[in-house]
Amino acid sequence: MRKKILLISVAVLGVLILFLSWTYAKAPRHQDMKMAEGLNLTDEQTNSIKDIQYNFQKAAIGMRADLKTSRLELRHQMAQDKPDQQQISMLVDKIGETQKQLLKQQVDRKLAIKAVMTPDQLKKFLQMREGRMNGRMEDREEGRMKGGMRGKMEGRMERGSNFHKTRSPRSGSCPSHDGSGI
Repeated sequence: MRKKILLISVAVLGVLILFLSWTYAKAPRHQDMKMAEGLNLTDEQTNSIKDIQYNFQKAAIGMRADLKTSRLELRHQMAQDKPDQQQISMLVDKIGETQKQLLKQQVDRKLAIKAVMTPDQLKKFLQMREGRMNGRMEDREEGRMKGGMRGKMEGRMERGSNFHKTRSPRSGSCPSHDGSGI
């Protein structure tokens, strides 16, 4: 009975860690670089930020690969008739440590980018990012008020988003896809 409780606890912890990694391990996309266009960065600042982003992404690729491998091993162990609790515990610890390293890398990247900017650029950057986040919150609120995903799409279209232009209304696929399989 104790072994079952321990095994269930480890499984729940593993699922929690998987969820947290999905939430926190996502690298920011090029949106921050697009926002940087309005900051009047010098060429030197732009190159520094690109180098910081490159180095982070390069390190994150390896960490994410380690996470995927460890998660696969964990699922494999959990599927066994007699799972090795010690091996499962080691895998959960490894997943947690890798997630911690990835989060530290993300924080270091953000701090390094902030260090490249002047105080005025940083202030403007934070205002722009907050505005972008507020826009997302408005999308969510409109989606709830108008009935889920459809409401979100209508809210975006009302504000001039071009999302509706990128998908075919009939097939739900990209307009460039003609169904030929090519």
